[in-house]
Amino acid sequence: MVTNLAVFEVIILLLPFLTKYGQCRGIWDDGPTYLEVSNLVLEKGKPLVVQQNSTQLQIKGLNGTLYSDSLSQLSQVSDLKIFINQIIDIETGAICSAPKLKRFEIDLSYNAHAPVLTKNMFEGCDNLEELFLVGNYDNLTTLDSDALQSLPNLKYLYIRNFNLKHLTQDYFKGLKSLTNLTLFRCSIEEIDSNAFVGLANLEEVRFEFNGFERLPNSLFKNTPKLVNLLLFGNNITNLTWDEFDGLASLERLELIRNQINTFDGNKITKFMPNLKVLLIEFKTLECDQRKKLNNYDEYAGSHEVLFLYKFGFDPDSCES
Repeated sequence: MVTNLAVFEVIILLLPFLTKYGQCRGIWDDGPTYLEVSNLVLEKGKPLVVQQNSTQLQIKGLNGTLYSDSLSQLSQVSDLKIFINQIIDIETGAICSAPKLKRFEIDLSYNAHAPVLTKNMFEGCDNLEELFLVGNYDNLTTLDSDALQSLPNLKYLYIRNFNLKHLTQDYFKGLKSLTNLTLFRCSIEEIDSNAFVGLANLEEVRFEFNGFERLPNSLFKNTPKLVNLLLFGNNITNLTWDEFDGLASLERLELIRNQINTFDGNKITKFMPNLKVLLIEFKTLECDQRKKLNNYDEYAGSHEVLFLYKFGFDPDSCES
């Protein structure tokens, strides 16, 4: 059964309900209660010391250099947040000098002179499973293309407000355990077709508020487990629908706030036979394409598809 709702407000109201399909731990999700400390002083040779023991710790107000031994005495901490800081440099191995670290979040949004994040900063992070990087909104932070190549156990990767204009395979090389990837406002303009090679365990991908106009063919040929694909607020145009070849496990596809003006129900059911939710917004749609859209139920077969869309023109203009 296919449900077609040509009312955009309905999409907005249903989005909180539909997010149940996504399983990624977002940066603002409810989580454990963190022990918060502030006004600690960074000094070389003097590791930070926290009097209370806690596995979840957030540190506010660090200034200067994060030294290679700054976090080495946080022996119980597995979940660490660093925010509202003016860190200007991070020494080799500094981030994972905390010996039990599994989840790391650094918010550089208040930092006007944030350092470029490099591979040596993540040295020793073999056991890291979740990484959340938030850059400066007004002056996008930089991440070297090979910075994350030594994180074999990383499962969740969230990057926001970073300058990643050309997305190549180098950014994700070695992330064989990755299941959830979010790139939010990262100024992505181009994506290589082999960008996801080696990411066979990906289950959810979110590209939100970037600038790329096209998805390369074969991008998803190496992601057989992908269930959720959210492409909200990019600039995708001239979609052929061949771009989704390889998404046999996909259940949810979101294409709202792009520049899409084509539709192909045959390719949707061919490449995404398990699709349950399709959220799409058309800039324009030719009359023959709109006919295919309205007849999508003949392609969908027995699959139950929640199909929400908005036209960018008067739907009555196609009536003869």
